[in-house]
Amino acid sequence: KIFIEKCVACHSIGQGRKIGPDLKMLSHMHDDEWTAAFINAPKQVIDSGDPYAQALFKEYGLHMPDQDLDDHEMSSVLQFIHHETKKHIDKTLSDTGNSTQKYKVLLTWKMDAFEDHFSIYEADPEANLNLTDTFLTDSLSNLPVTQEFIDGKLEMVPGEIKRIVVVYHNPSADPKYFFVTPDRIEPIENRLLGFNFIECLCGNDPYYVPPGQYWYRIMDLKMTGDKMILGDSVIEHTVYGLTLAQIKGYKLNTPNAAAN
Repeated sequence: KIFIEKCVACHSIGQGRKIGPDLKMLSHMHDDEWTAAFINAPKQVIDSGDPYAQALFKEYGLHMPDQDLDDHEMSSVLQFIHHETKKHIDKTLSDTGNSTQKYKVLLTWKMDAFEDHFSIYEADPEANLNLTDTFLTDSLSNLPVTQEFIDGKLEMVPGEIKRIVVVYHNPSADPKYFFVTPDRIEPIENRLLGFNFIECLCGNDPYYVPPGQYWYRIMDLKMTGDKMILGDSVIEHTVYGLTLAQIKGYKLNTPNAAAN
């Protein structure tokens, strides 16, 4: 009842976007504590610097009014979201079957005040690499990679974990700073089915790349082995370029070590 009275005009659960986002992924992306804080005081969470809240505000251009729900009302709303999300997932899974076919995946980048681009490579299986390792090198030939996935296009089968290397080259004479928001997957149901990065690029601290250097990070992309994915997937990261003034107060996410 509370969801219908206060939320349904702007949100759905599994029926698509309205004025605000579809909430079918909410309980998989955030715990109840975060969700409750955002429902009752969204502007406060946005102003705190929370990257996901800021990304939502940037995408939709507005924030909802404070709801000021008491503990009982909040518990009721959260339980309703969980219940409707489970119904949506169960229906999605019942419509799919086991599959070993290959699915196309497109990794894309949305740039904001950041004109350069990122490249995606397959990690060299012979290299001693750990998930989320982040390095710098001054030469492309030093990268621990095999083939490049041209334009971010690759193929996967359910059950596969593909190790990739995300590469950025700073061609300028100035250091570059950037921040990455949580990835978005379309169709969004594919995340519900277990298709995701085991570790993403997103975080609370900006990345730093010195002039002329190649920056690279080790990542794993996982596709569920239980159910088929709902068609081909697009995974988008939004990259925000930052100025020196904007990074003040942040701890820079610096590479582990040089790898020349």
